[in-house]
Amino acid sequence: VLKGKALRGIYNDSMLCSAVELGVGDDHDGIMLIQEDEFSPKYTAGTPLQDVLGDAVLEIAIIPNISRCASVIGVAREVAALTDTPLRYPSYDVVFEGTKDVNELVKITTEHPDLNPRFVAMVIEGVTQKDSPFWMQRRLLLAGMRPFNVVVDISNYVMLEMGQPNHTFDYDFLRKRADGYDAGGPVHIVTRLAEEGETLTTLDGKEHKLFPNNILVTDPAGNLSLGGIMGGFDSEIQPDTTDVLLEAAAWDFINIRQSGRQLGVHSDAGFRFSRGVHPSQTILG
Repeated sequence: VLKGKALRGIYNDSMLCSAVELGVGDDHDGIMLIQEDEFSPKYTAGTPLQDVLGDAVLEIAIIPNISRCASVIGVAREVAALTDTPLRYPSYDVVFEGTKDVNELVKITTEHPDLNPRFVAMVIEGVTQKDSPFWMQRRLLLAGMRPFNVVVDISNYVMLEMGQPNHTFDYDFLRKRADGYDAGGPVHIVTRLAEEGETLTTLDGKEHKLFPNNILVTDPAGNLSLGGIMGGFDSEIQPDTTDVLLEAAAWDFINIRQSGRQLGVHSDAGFRFSRGVHPSQTILG
């Protein structure tokens, strides 16, 4: 209940509410800043909050044999097919800047192409850690995801939009490790099956004793993530991360389903990969 009270001896019948006090988010640090940008209409003071933050959200129950609909594009494609309507894909044009060849920065080896038929990566340099734009945070919240920072939010946004999970590694961290096994050479990324007695601490801080059928993303210095399910704790994006290794991959859905069940690890990526994501999606993602 909001009501007037004395603040420092002066009666006050007004207050500014944080997102958590308004019940529209988890942020309790201060007031919400409604940013105006190309994705948002122009707002005027006095506009009811429901007209700014309110929206119609379509909730869809996904059954296992239509996992292709676990994304906005997937649902749009299904509707286009059912209604014989053209589907408008987003632009996949990317402007690559810089003069470095990515092959000089990262080297990829897949030991079991039957379980990991495709693994692609790119390096993004000069990243500034900050909040993502208001419009993106709002869409993520409406989709049931908590905004974190611009790198993580973009990663989640792409997964929700097109159904291709991706993962961001702290390239600075990987680069330091690489100097220990190939000084001056590229970061070596290897996907392979777990060996007897290996463990991995995932992003949620839990340590897992691995099974021989669990596929890992590793480098010669150690394990980095549980393929197709969850990233590792050590290589996650840090507040001071400036260079990012972005990867997208395809995994055998039966293997991912078994691994997730064995280890008790469930994630949005695992939900999709355990039901099948086509290898052609990786480059687009």
